[in-house]
Amino acid sequence: MKKISLIFIVFTGLFFTVNLCFSESDALGPKQIFSEVNALYGQAKYGEAINKYEELIVRGFESGNLYYNLGNCYFKANQLGKAILNYERARRLMPRDSDLRSNYEYARSSVKRDIIHRLPFYERIVYNITENLTIDGVTVSLSVVYIFIILTIIAAIYLKPFKKYANFIVLVLIITFILCSIAFRNKINLLNREAIITVENVEVKFEPSEKATTHFTLYEGMKVYVFPSNGDWCKVERPDGKIGWIKKSSFDLI
Repeated sequence: MKKISLIFIVFTGLFFTVNLCFSESDALGPKQIFSEVNALYGQAKYGEAINKYEELIVRGFESGNLYYNLGNCYFKANQLGKAILNYERARRLMPRDSDLRSNYEYARSSVKRDIIHRLPFYERIVYNITENLTIDGVTVSLSVVYIFIILTIIAAIYLKPFKKYANFIVLVLIITFILCSIAFRNKINLLNREAIITVENVEVKFEPSEKATTHFTLYEGMKVYVFPSNGDWCKVERPDGKIGWIKKSSFDLI
């Protein structure tokens, strides 16, 4: 029995040792690739650098800096759609980065015909406030407003001098919370549907068929909102509300 226990302990120790070695090896992998990519970027070998970054993403490594650097590589390689696509992905992870914002705006200015999404007034206010926040940041902000509502109600119950203003403050906070929640929900829905055109141009059809009449044209780097669909065709909406059908190979979801 003691021999069996000893053998079990030995093999268990070996198992964890081997796993630890592999884990350390995997941890070194991304660092080595980043070093290689930096060298390739400095040598203007943008195609090879792109492949290395894409390899990291396939392996499950994601970060704002990774997408930002990948966007830079695509922009240098004159692939505007892919550049904007990765800048957009980076913005979701580090929205306050000034270098990213500058490069993103410069890339957007290169789009042949960009169309800006027009939001309702109150949604536009909330969007401008939350533009520099990640999804987690917006969630925390809503939680803070909710906590203030609870604290105000508690204060109104136990602090008599506070009762005079409590109803008004609670009402304002509740309205703010509801409006922000609606705008936040709509923003999440839009984020889940956002895509970037990655081909030079694509004719948008009235129906999912090559023979259908062309409704309008989309250009590389333009943002669209996609609808769930099956097959090779997908219904898309332009920021100004125009809707049509294009091949799924024409865009990438953000």
